[in-house]
Amino acid sequence: MATSIPLNQVFPKVDFDSDKVNGIVTDMAVDKLTRSFVISVTFKSVVSSKAIEHCCNEIRKCYKAEHVKIIPTYEIDNPSEADILKVVSNCVHSIGEETPFYKAIFDSCEYKYEDNVVKIILRHMNVDYLESDNVHTKIAREVSRALNTNIQIHFIDEPMNIEVSLEPIYDVPETRKKQVVELTEDEPILGKKFEVKEITPLGKTDEGSGEVVVKGNTFALSSRYLEKSDKYIISFYLTDNSGSVAVKFFTAADNAEAIINALKNTKTIVVKGKCELDSYTSELTVNARSILRNEDEELTGEPDTKMCDITEETGFCVTHGSVHFIDVKEIPKAQRAIITFYMNDPSGSAAYRFSVPMAESDNMKGFIKKAG
Repeated sequence: MATSIPLNQVFPKVDFDSDKVNGIVTDMAVDKLTRSFVISVTFKSVVSSKAIEHCCNEIRKCYKAEHVKIIPTYEIDNPSEADILKVVSNCVHSIGEETPFYKAIFDSCEYKYEDNVVKIILRHMNVDYLESDNVHTKIAREVSRALNTNIQIHFIDEPMNIEVSLEPIYDVPETRKKQVVELTEDEPILGKKFEVKEITPLGKTDEGSGEVVVKGNTFALSSRYLEKSDKYIISFYLTDNSGSVAVKFFTAADNAEAIINALKNTKTIVVKGKCELDSYTSELTVNARSILRNEDEELTGEPDTKMCDITEETGFCVTHGSVHFIDVKEIPKAQRAIITFYMNDPSGSAAYRFSVPMAESDNMKGFIKKAG
């Protein structure tokens, strides 16, 4: 469609910012199927690529078009050096928008004009790549069409020389020095002191026990550092001769070493926390809030059962003896490990089997070997 109508009359719904961008439409192709416009517009002075993009976006929004492209030409009798460099810059911008790799090459480039030659100084090199793709010819042809003047385009590689050191964009935090924390004999191992009124035997704990106070000896102690939160998760098992339960809690990295040492050097402890089924390990666990030393009292529990007295009807029992075989079978799908061992006393022997999280299997096997 050939025409000579001002842009704002062809698209009356669009509020153009100024008369400068209200050029004369000389031709327009409309594709109703794809809802696209290709518009040839003549301007009286050079319009920036940003202003042309703004016009295209406004037309697209007001007329619900999928694609709008304005092809500019300029009615300038004797284009100045500034006019030529502006049009070259617009062409470089358009090529960069169409091909992102070109946009990266042209980033921070500079322009120099002399004797109908525009030198584009590339700060990121790649002259050979642009010339092999005839980009210089495309720019020269577009400038000639827009300004009706012949120029040449030369690319020059001239990388930036940075002569001064760059300041960091943020202050690098100093590495935090680890504080050594020591616990005295009178201090709680974890949390605050509390009055021990009633102790729940471990054999009577279950996933519905809720808040409990339990007492026992620790075994299979382990710890793991969590870098994101700068904390440790400490876990172990507790037994009181009536049963056993897993215990775990989180603590600040500065406190971890002192707590681990205290647990290793204390035979009997009292733990206060919530007893529930752990969602990750699927085993009965006390999430500890406070842990106290309790060396003065002996553990009470069921009397020892001799190996020769154990039958299929024995149920829960407490036994003592020597370990002489240990086997670990991992079940990756369940993330669990089944530990089997044999223990004997002067009256006979028996097999023992239980499961633990796979991550704890080596630790538990080592503890059984050491204890046996």
